[in-house]
Amino acid sequence: INANNTLAVRYQDVEVGLDNQGAGGFNLPSTAYNQNTTERTLQATETAVLGPNLINETRLQYMRSTSAYSGFGNSPSISVQGAFTSGSATVGNSSNINNRWELSNSTTLIHGTHSIKWGGRLRQSFNNDTAATNFNGTFTFLGGQGETLDANGQPVPGTSEALTGLQVYQLTLLLQQKGYSAAQIRAAGGGASYFSLGAGTPLTRVSQFDIGLFANDDWRVSPNFTLSYGLRYETQTNIHDYGDWSPRLGIAWGLDGRAGKPAKTILRAGFGIFYDRVADTNTLNAIRYNGVTQQSYLISNPDFFPNVPTLSSLAASVQPQTIQLLASDLKAPRTYQANVGVDRQLNKYVRLSANYIVSRGVHLLRQTDANAPYPGTNVYPYGDDTVRMLTESVGFSRTSQLFINPTVNYKKLFLFGFYSLSYGKDDNEGL
Repeated sequence: INANNTLAVRYQDVEVGLDNQGAGGFNLPSTAYNQNTTERTLQATETAVLGPNLINETRLQYMRSTSAYSGFGNSPSISVQGAFTSGSATVGNSSNINNRWELSNSTTLIHGTHSIKWGGRLRQSFNNDTAATNFNGTFTFLGGQGETLDANGQPVPGTSEALTGLQVYQLTLLLQQKGYSAAQIRAAGGGASYFSLGAGTPLTRVSQFDIGLFANDDWRVSPNFTLSYGLRYETQTNIHDYGDWSPRLGIAWGLDGRAGKPAKTILRAGFGIFYDRVADTNTLNAIRYNGVTQQSYLISNPDFFPNVPTLSSLAASVQPQTIQLLASDLKAPRTYQANVGVDRQLNKYVRLSANYIVSRGVHLLRQTDANAPYPGTNVYPYGDDTVRMLTESVGFSRTSQLFINPTVNYKKLFLFGFYSLSYGKDDNEGL
């Protein structure tokens, strides 16, 4: 822009289209669907030299990512055990549109032996997710026992033979063509084994905003000793956790360094608290799987194949829903981390580095069934047997890591070695 201001703008457009996914093997061509994903990113960075020792940088990013799954037709899926799956794709016409923007600003000031930096970051996301999985319904045919057919394709009462899923399906079609009633087809060993259906509101929306502020100083106390210290604050919407302060402290000490003589042994140590944001997908799932937004139905031995009944007629067949809940006192997961390391120049060509890191994670996200029956009883906390998966920030982890890195740089030869030893445990696996 001018001698003191620089503006850099970058735009990226990525689009991937995959046709006829899901077909192959036991899945017939009618089950195929098309998948299309896009990611468009606009980034702008403005750097301003405000003085001989003062620089300000502003960054803005906008990203729009989409994914879409489109099936062909709206007929129910037909799954015949051990034979084939036909009908429309169960994925339906599902999609996700995610818009995100991020604005950050930082200022760096060099003042004597201090390098001071402060700034902040604002982020917001808008997540629009449409899930229409199995909204067309699925008929499942399993094997079983059925009556033997005579030469004219008529069931012989009183006979019995084992039928595969394919034979049950073929028998159902044959007897339907002959005008048999649903009860007669069932008595002969035909008919679908199950019918499942997803229903409700496909679209779920959620937005999330978070902010982070920081200030830190690298203070060169002496030519061979630097002290780094700082403080960061973070918070976000969708959870009620407003006390996420994270101090940082570190040192770099040239143990044998003197004026005009570089140190051969450098000691580094530090401590900090680091936060992870609770993803907006946790809130989205809690809205979608609240037992009302979407429902699933399952009917055993349905007698309406190949027709899909109305939802009102299926009301009594609503499956127990798995409800997803968020704890009211949910907190941002955090890690307390400390490290100490030594770099030693052994001679002109060989250098050895050793680093030890210990981390403790608290308030990690973990799911538990909040409606599990009391031990030794059939009594449920909520009074019914509905599974209620509660996401809580009660997880814990502890890790210890040792890294040793020797390097050799001799003329045109460069050798690098790496050894690590790690130990860890946690109680939030699977999430």
